[in-house]
Amino acid sequence: MLGIGLPELLLLLVIGLFVLDPEDVPEIARRVGGWIHALRRAGDEVRTGLERQIDLKEIAPPKTQEEATEFSRTHERERS
Repeated sequence: MLGIGLPELLLLLVIGLFVLDPEDVPEIARRVGGWIHALRRAGDEVRTGLERQIDLKEIAPPKTQEEATEFSRTHERERS
């Protein structure tokens, strides 16, 4: 978790309580949670897109003779 341990996290929370108005803390926590959720979702979408591209590239038939030769060499190495 970004190299932050429990002691550091507790210290940040205590400092945050002194700096922020206690009434604002729930709203700030919701915003931060939303940002984290959005970042995770974006990361998942990127990973899924890359995995799809890799799968499509492996499945797609070769377009040129050079690609066909390289494709057959690659798959021969994988089989042995």
